[in-house]
Amino acid sequence: MPMQSFSPDGIHAEHYTTLEPGRVERNEAIYGYTNHDRSCMLWYHDHGMGMTSLNVYAGLAGLWRVSDPADERLGLPRGEFEVPLILQDRTFKPDGSLAYTMTLREGEDTPVVNGKAYPFLDVEQRRYRLRVLNASNERFWRLRFDVYPRDVLPQPTLPFWLIGTDGGFRAPWQMLHFLISPPSGTT
Repeated sequence: MPMQSFSPDGIHAEHYTTLEPGRVERNEAIYGYTNHDRSCMLWYHDHGMGMTSLNVYAGLAGLWRVSDPADERLGLPRGEFEVPLILQDRTFKPDGSLAYTMTLREGEDTPVVNGKAYPFLDVEQRRYRLRVLNASNERFWRLRFDVYPRDVLPQPTLPFWLIGTDGGFRAPWQMLHFLISPPSGTT
């Protein structure tokens, strides 16, 4: 919460609050998140005032999964067959360090998934549940499945089913590709 910040030496922003004020030091805060959402996938990221996009670019972001025991009755792939995918893009300097270029041009030049450039996932020939988050600052991604070698199937693009969004489950929708936008408020 950017307006509820506090510094290492105990200076509090105007709207600073904490649960159980008597239990925290001046440079601490206790927050509680109830998870009363429906079953869904959310994301969290740093909200440093005026530097959110830089912090997200540096990797201060992640998935937050809210589940419900009722989900198990749906028969969806679980465990190793449920794969979170955090999509981002980066520009690297010749020494491999990050180059923050958002002030110079739109978008970056290297796709990154779960923090790894050009990742690879060896999969079995079965259904998977992919939990996809676009955590890029500006990039839109068009996603699809391709089969290699292309002569394996008469149709080189495999379909998939969209079963939920950040609001939770939705009526299943078969698709060949989809466009996923970056979340609002990260720039």
